[in-house]
Amino acid sequence: MESFASQCLLLEFQACVEQLPKEIVVQPSIRTMRQWQVCMTPNNGFYNGKIIIYNIYLENYPNNIPDVIFQSGIVHPLINPHSTNFASQLLINEWNRYTRIYELIQAIYNSFVEIPQLKQVPNPEAYNILKSPDAKNTILGQLKTPSAAENHEHNEPKKWTPQKEKLCHVLYD
Repeated sequence: MESFASQCLLLEFQACVEQLPKEIVVQPSIRTMRQWQVCMTPNNGFYNGKIIIYNIYLENYPNNIPDVIFQSGIVHPLINPHSTNFASQLLINEWNRYTRIYELIQAIYNSFVEIPQLKQVPNPEAYNILKSPDAKNTILGQLKTPSAAENHEHNEPKKWTPQKEKLCHVLYD
């Protein structure tokens, strides 16, 4: 059963490579297909040019929406400031087994290009700050460099071999 799930996740990964824009790079964990790291660089909006990294945990995929955990220090209305969990359920109204992972990743990316107008968010302070005219200076003042403890292996990009690097260039160029 696990190999079937891994094959399904491999197909999902291939769909991500084909469907997502070049500003989004997805990399499965070297240990398990049930954890992916996503690196994105929005090309518009408040986060234009910023490198944003998060992990997707696919423990109960496809039955439940995956858990999305951001690196600490990223200020966004849909990121819980204490747990760094992203409120994916506010972007994907009806998750079902036919919802594709690339749809979730694209929705997350879009929420960084244009902040969604929602009535309730996990981080209302960030929502109010981002609506203010001086948002950029306020946010930049709050950002901090993660400590060594926060920068554990789940938050560090994996070191790629030259072969993987070459494969990445073939896939994304």
